[in-house]
Amino acid sequence: MKRVRLSTVVIVLMALLCGCTTVAPQQNPGPTLITDPDQVTTLILQHLADKYGEEFVPNEEIQPEYHDFLGGGTPWILCVVPSAGTNDSLFCAKWADPVAGGEDAIIDSYLLIKMRPVFQDAIDEGLASVLSDFLAEYGLSDYPSHVSDLPGDITDEEFLQWAAQNISVIAQIAIPAEEGFTLDDLLAQMEPLSGSGNTFGAAMVSLNVGAYTQDGYQDWVSRWEAAGASRTEPGMNWNLVPEGTANPDLLFSQIIPWGER
Repeated sequence: MKRVRLSTVVIVLMALLCGCTTVAPQQNPGPTLITDPDQVTTLILQHLADKYGEEFVPNEEIQPEYHDFLGGGTPWILCVVPSAGTNDSLFCAKWADPVAGGEDAIIDSYLLIKMRPVFQDAIDEGLASVLSDFLAEYGLSDYPSHVSDLPGDITDEEFLQWAAQNISVIAQIAIPAEEGFTLDDLLAQMEPLSGSGNTFGAAMVSLNVGAYTQDGYQDWVSRWEAAGASRTEPGMNWNLVPEGTANPDLLFSQIIPWGER
């Protein structure tokens, strides 16, 4: 009986010893978090070049959207321009979870910049149908959809098909106004366009129209002409309808939206 008990003890000890020396199976390593700003910059630039077949250069150093103090990574935002472009072609790319091999998660708005000229003639002709004299600065918005989901080599025709359901045209417009010109006069003047349903090929249009004194409008025209600009320009950032500032030449402004979005 003692021999049986002794054998049992030996077996248990051997099992414990074997268990202690057993190599645990290796766990699959998680994704490698990238924290070096220079490395993130390089990967974003390479991703954009691969996606669009163009070279891009940073407009400024990469910036964190915010600092993550819990160790989950820092979302980075890099603002760039095409190497052959100007600051009017500025856009930003965002990488919310910078991990090795995760460049497909980078989002950007380059197609909103690249495709603006596709809309220029339609916008200009539409505005000219109701305004005898004007200056316009326009851009595109993709909210709440996201243009970054589209392929970088999308054709103009394919983009316009998508834009008709997803894009908004946003424009700031300056017009000259005679004394006594009122908001009702403006709305009546714009009605043939805004009531026509013509969205310039987008899903929605939003026009912020500023009515200026004759002298104030001519000041805008002088600056416009000095820059060699046409009356309808994509994204020049002239701020034709100042927000929150007193401008004695601005009689009034009105946002006029229409469309199905």
